[in-house]
Amino acid sequence: MRRANKAGWFILAVIMFYIPFAGAEAWKTLKTDHFTVFYQYPHEARAKELLYTLEYYRPAYESLLGNELLHLPFILNDFGSISNGITDPIFYKINLYSYPPSATDEISYSENWFASVGIHEYVHMLHLRKTTGFNKFLVDLLGDPLNSNILSPGWIIEGITVYSESRYSPYSGRLNDGRYDAVIASRINEGKFPAIDEATYAPMQFPDYSGIYLFGGEFTQYLVKTYGEEKLEELYAMYGRRVNAYISPALPGLGLDVFLHEIYGKNSNQLWKEWEEYEKIRLADYKIDGERMTGQGWYISDLKFNDGFVYYVRRYPIKTAAFESEWIYEIVRRDPVSGEEKILVSQTAPIKCRMHFNDGKLYYAVLDLEKGYTVASNLGYGYQSSLYEFNLSIGETRYLFNDEIRSFAPDGKGNIIYSLDRKYSFGSKLMEYNIELEEAHEVGKFGLLIDDLLIYKDGYLVSAKSEWRNFSIYSINKETGYVKPLVDTPYSEISPELSPDGNSFIFAMNHGKQYGIYRYNFNNEQVSSLTEGGFAFVPTIDYKNSILYFLSINSGGYDIYSKKVEGEGNPFTLETSSKDIKDDPSSMAVENNPFGKPDIYNPDLKITHGSYMDNVRTMLPGVLPVVLGKIEDNRPLIGLGYREQDALEENFYQAGIYWDYDDSEFKYDASFTTLIFSPISLSFSYKNFDEERMGISFQLPLRRSIKNGIGNIYVGMGFDKIEDFVDRFELEPYLYVDFKWPQLQGYAYIAVPFERNDMWSDIERTGIHGQFYLAKLFEESRVELYGETYYDPDNPYVTFDNIRGYDYPPMAVNGIMLSAEYTKLLWHVRKGFWNPNVYIEDVFGSLFVEAVFPEDADMQYSIGAEIHAEIKALFWVPVDVGLRFTINREGDAGIKFLIGIPLSF
Repeated sequence: MRRANKAGWFILAVIMFYIPFAGAEAWKTLKTDHFTVFYQYPHEARAKELLYTLEYYRPAYESLLGNELLHLPFILNDFGSISNGITDPIFYKINLYSYPPSATDEISYSENWFASVGIHEYVHMLHLRKTTGFNKFLVDLLGDPLNSNILSPGWIIEGITVYSESRYSPYSGRLNDGRYDAVIASRINEGKFPAIDEATYAPMQFPDYSGIYLFGGEFTQYLVKTYGEEKLEELYAMYGRRVNAYISPALPGLGLDVFLHEIYGKNSNQLWKEWEEYEKIRLADYKIDGERMTGQGWYISDLKFNDGFVYYVRRYPIKTAAFESEWIYEIVRRDPVSGEEKILVSQTAPIKCRMHFNDGKLYYAVLDLEKGYTVASNLGYGYQSSLYEFNLSIGETRYLFNDEIRSFAPDGKGNIIYSLDRKYSFGSKLMEYNIELEEAHEVGKFGLLIDDLLIYKDGYLVSAKSEWRNFSIYSINKETGYVKPLVDTPYSEISPELSPDGNSFIFAMNHGKQYGIYRYNFNNEQVSSLTEGGFAFVPTIDYKNSILYFLSINSGGYDIYSKKVEGEGNPFTLETSSKDIKDDPSSMAVENNPFGKPDIYNPDLKITHGSYMDNVRTMLPGVLPVVLGKIEDNRPLIGLGYREQDALEENFYQAGIYWDYDDSEFKYDASFTTLIFSPISLSFSYKNFDEERMGISFQLPLRRSIKNGIGNIYVGMGFDKIEDFVDRFELEPYLYVDFKWPQLQGYAYIAVPFERNDMWSDIERTGIHGQFYLAKLFEESRVELYGETYYDPDNPYVTFDNIRGYDYPPMAVNGIMLSAEYTKLLWHVRKGFWNPNVYIEDVFGSLFVEAVFPEDADMQYSIGAEIHAEIKALFWVPVDVGLRFTINREGDAGIKFLIGIPLSF
């Protein structure tokens, strides 16, 4: 046994020695005093652009927040074709995805992606780590989770960042885009102005979690316009130094409301009501210029008229149990006369790009995971899109190819023209994929980011953006590569659609923070407006009947609207130049804020190169308690736990020490996981609770997918050295497979644990352990089947867990366990209290039957019912509270109170 023990420690020692050199080739570092940017080698030009941009805007946002940070890690990650930024104030790092958002995305109104996302995430860190006085003493003593601004409600945390991203330019940021105003206006018109608890807890209703950003950003904008920007810093400073900030999540009346009253003279509810009255006046004239056709709500991202039908792409969630939901993505065909609809495509993964039609076929792209990326934290996988061809007459679907497709269009000659982002510099390259030959080749490179693509005469009509500009509309000559601006304003011009005769196109533009539909005439190069006021987005026209279809927003989300159009529309004069930021009173820009764009070749900025050791140093211990105790075998252990990870999320470790009152001794546990051998993950663990156990395990993904069908396939192996009443060394290879469709999902798992005398174990043993799960999902309910099987005759421990209705498992190692359960939504509550801060969202009920059929022991079975209330408290913590009623085989009835916090880390 000692040889096994030594082998484990030797492997761990070798890996710890290897870590400082592991990422030396893949990862590089650029540094200033304030930022450390990690990037993969080919992306150095993009990393420099990010660093110069951060440094350019840094002073203005340090002044806004009244805080300064040093050596802040920014990780520039290539995850393929998704856009995001993630701030981690606990482990002190910021992840940025390098892929700019698509033109119709909510976060797309941005002259420069690195400026918008960089400012947004950097302001998060400036805000959440703003701690002084006694609160700073507690952070130094007990760890970063006690930075008290972290305990703010979501509408404060996201409100300042949305405000900040909209502050550096009137042509960037969600508050300057127009969509947010449309949501607020629709809620006012329908008498559904958001309550403060909706902005705090984001219930599953439109706009879902985006509401924290939307309502928080608009409310912060109101506070600035009404009371001045300087009061924001006063609020964050007070929250960061006052001890009563720590009780604010439970009792805002003794924390947040005290701070707000000192600064603004009113508490949060009074300010919220004041904001509502302000918006009622500001948006009183809002009216959608069209007739509503659909009523599903949630999100519609694309719209096309073809052969007498309206086609649209929809996404929406279905809630199947307490704190559990699934998003569904569909392409729907609608008869605009009868209103009859048919779902043509239903997917578990997002439908990307705009759909296209050609020769009786529908072409669409679905996001999925693909191998070949070097980011360890995603196990070497990134996001690409799979392109499909759907035959409308016979309903058959054909897979064509996958790539990081930003936009595509069939050319009518058996080819697909599509755009890819240039990886290491700004712009796109166009590719031509031959469907018959299944081959692709490059047809041109451009300094434009091409986001929407149409085949037009001898070239292409595109919605694209140049550096430090929003999306505009251009024509590109296929032979010469000449790019001609057609509609080029400082706003965003998107979603073009050509007329059948090729003499004009329609498009959407957010001129003056208000999206409308416009027409461009090629013959006279004139623009006319087709809608007036309201919000109109993603247009398409039935030219035979002169009906314009477009998307607009109401309180339930996006729906399709229609309008009869005659002639060219009303003449419209385009604004072709950007305003100075200080000359635009409608923007969130302020007098002392820098404007323009940073000089990415600024010679005065001192940048140095670092090494992978900059990442290793982020693993050095700080003080980070994550638990004050734990439950082990139904008894409490009092102690302290610690977690840490590196900036690149390649290595994680945790340790804990606890006092066991029953045994009157200290107990320990520790674990270390490394992804430096990605896609293999390797873990080590040790604990000395009821037994002394040291483990080593590895896992390898054979497949990862988010589309319909088989999703993930993992193989792995666990090695456990156990010292108890016998010495053991257990090996356990396993296989895991899951699958998913919009209304059906499940998984299967099989493991074969074994031990041998000639492999340092006192036991000869071979076992089999299997699991399966199957769920049928409905709009507000689900049916589940679950089973386990064990064959492990030489196992010294009981293999089964106890089923509901029993306090003990059967004393057996072989047998089968089966469970069936039906869960249904009972009540949409959607009510909350501000003091104490509690919100009740939905209540679910379930009926279940469970049984265990063991060998050499009595069968157990039970029937019962549960009721679960989704409760949210402390500004963000989910709490599942319920009751369980059971009757078992012996006729014993029981009632059990249930409470849990459904969080995963």
